[in-house]
Amino acid sequence: MPPNSRPRLRVGFATRMARQQRMLETNSTEQPSETATMDSCTDVAASIDRDSVELSCYERIAALGSIGDQCIYADELRLLLRKKNAPICYVWFEPTPWMDITQGLLKTIYVNKMLKAGYIVKILIADWFAQRNHRICSNKYVIRKIGCYNIEMWKAAGMDLDRVELVWFSDVLERHASDYWPLALDVSKKCTLKRMASCCTETAPYDPRLPAAVIFYPCMQVAAILCPKLQADIWLFSMDQQEIVMLTREYCEDIKRESKPTIMLHNTLPNLVDNPYIVLKDPYNMREPKWNIFMHDKECALNEKISRAVCPPKVAVCNPCLEYIKYVIFPWFGKFEVAQKEQSGVNKPFECMEDLIVDYESGDLDPVDVKLAFEKGICKILEVIIASLRGSILVPGSLLAPPLSVAAALVQGGAISTPGGGIDLYLDVVVARSFLSHVAMRSFGELLSYPYGSSSLSSSSSTARSSSRAKLSGLQLSNSSGPRCPVSSR
Repeated sequence: MPPNSRPRLRVGFATRMARQQRMLETNSTEQPSETATMDSCTDVAASIDRDSVELSCYERIAALGSIGDQCIYADELRLLLRKKNAPICYVWFEPTPWMDITQGLLKTIYVNKMLKAGYIVKILIADWFAQRNHRICSNKYVIRKIGCYNIEMWKAAGMDLDRVELVWFSDVLERHASDYWPLALDVSKKCTLKRMASCCTETAPYDPRLPAAVIFYPCMQVAAILCPKLQADIWLFSMDQQEIVMLTREYCEDIKRESKPTIMLHNTLPNLVDNPYIVLKDPYNMREPKWNIFMHDKECALNEKISRAVCPPKVAVCNPCLEYIKYVIFPWFGKFEVAQKEQSGVNKPFECMEDLIVDYESGDLDPVDVKLAFEKGICKILEVIIASLRGSILVPGSLLAPPLSVAAALVQGGAISTPGGGIDLYLDVVVARSFLSHVAMRSFGELLSYPYGSSSLSSSSSTARSSSRAKLSGLQLSNSSGPRCPVSSR
């Protein structure tokens, strides 16, 4: 199997942890404490439902097992859950104007699962780290705007944000720089340049050069994971951060660190043409954004992407469409229905992924029918989310400023690097606002899809765009006081 491929649709960590935990509970006379202390998080834990706090150690491990494909320091996790009823779990997230459904839907599903299992969930919004992305400017105010858009998208997707603490890393760094930077420098002293470069997997597709800032980024992220002021018991990362997680483990073992945070790695949804058996001339073609599904995608865009998706007949392993169905459709709807054309369009329902795999590998299901059902489910999810997001933009006190102000901030801050320049993005917004009613106003994500050539303005807007150029010189930000973003109280 090619080196870039990874096994899919495996059972993995959840089964192993459940089996080991049953053995421990059988052979040990020690019972989990029902009155474990909450350290400094008693006030947060008090808001968690009593039923979720009283879950057994086995049930809480099973909840994490249903989320993570891989666990670092699993033994420490078992000991932690025996001593602490409500561990603190941090979810790593870097603000992005192009939010795919791994960042939007999967994180919503996983955060809600952890809350239900009794974990204290905090999302670390790594706004300071987003400056390394050359497609986003280094203006802190603009990055906060983008982070606020991501928060509103989670809210529209149904994340229980009332029980989640949002922590902006730039705020943590301002308060605890004396604790953070010595740790980051110590990590850099104990790692080689070659090891740092091996963690920079995102640079090659965009720039053949390797900036020094990108080399130092892994050291900074390891220091953030181990920062004592965050008081993290568990971290949740996506699988594409595996190199950073392994670097953290190597550093902890090198310094013989006693208290190690448990780190969970959850699945990352593949690109729709992600097939390890297909060899492309350009290995980075499969990583192009056009093969991802974004939270702001409309039905026409989804139709084009899914119609070209890889879905080999009778093959369930490494099948991108089935992976989306497993990690998104089933958790969201609890079932999956396929309309079979050969059976006169009769819907065949599936209650679990295992049944779907059996029928698909046997040839009873046509890949075309499966893709159509998959497209229908994704469209239904995203339509509801986009409608909710548009409504939240109009609500007074929303985290999002009006789209026109957001676009102005991006243009003046130089946030977006586009073939035609940021000014074209702003003109797109002006034209969009004049053509669309306030109810049908574009979402922030749609506006920011311009760099990938997917701006959906009609061709007739070019005239209005040209006539608006003369008005740009005097435009100012309508909201210069900064976004109203939630910040950590700690």
